[in-house]
Amino acid sequence: MKKKIVVLILILLAATVIGFYVFDIVANDADPTENLLEILGMVLTVLAAIIGIFYKKGGRKTLRFYELRYKENIKDAFINAPDYRKKLLSAIRYYNENKYKKAAKILRQLMPECSARDDYEAVGVFLALIFTDMKLYGEAVPIYEKLIDMGIVSSTIYCNLGYIYSDMGKYDEAVSCYTLAMQYDPKDVAVYNNFANMYFRNHDFDNAKIYAQQALTINQKFGSSISLLAIIYSLEGDTANTDKYFHMAVSSGRSPGELKEAIEYYKAARLSGADTKD
Repeated sequence: MKKKIVVLILILLAATVIGFYVFDIVANDADPTENLLEILGMVLTVLAAIIGIFYKKGGRKTLRFYELRYKENIKDAFINAPDYRKKLLSAIRYYNENKYKKAAKILRQLMPECSARDDYEAVGVFLALIFTDMKLYGEAVPIYEKLIDMGIVSSTIYCNLGYIYSDMGKYDEAVSCYTLAMQYDPKDVAVYNNFANMYFRNHDFDNAKIYAQQALTINQKFGSSISLLAIIYSLEGDTANTDKYFHMAVSSGRSPGELKEAIEYYKAARLSGADTKD
């Protein structure tokens, strides 16, 4: 709606400029060529502005974009309350823009308005994700636990909770969560990838490779698992498999420069005896 108003104003502006130009010629017998270049310049500027409004690249994504992108996560959350659903989508957009405080503020305001399962799940999961990205695990874990106590369980919830426990070094709890996640969705590639990363962090390369390979049986182009295999085989000195998975990772969209840096980082970390990180 805002775009349409701006475009209408620009069109009226162009029409006004052209109108004055024509009036000056007709009423004042002005030379048509006297201000022609200036008028054309102004009209072309207006046209460029209109085109820019509708075809601007790299602009902010619409709420509809996020509604489609996260349809499996938000489902029918606030489906009968359009204003609340719009706020939810706004929070998700802020989350994707790394504006965590703004996103969290909206989600906290929405929490008392939740009434259906999908409401609680969408608001809870995204609020917990924000706290996870901010490393505020003490805030994220209780949200997931509350959802589970309410009977709202899914592969995503257990997978996300498992990631937190793994990052906290609580590996038994992480394994338990990942196992439950697999029971809810045996084809959730993120679970196998997180399992692989957990074993990698603990220098258990054999199990890390097993779970990374299982992730690829579900999605053969899953870049994170492919990159992890390239790193592991590089650390093991397996040149053939390193090259194989390196090229696969690049083909799946991974930057070759970034992957080379990651490999060198983990090699240096291993030589120095430092713990590996995800």
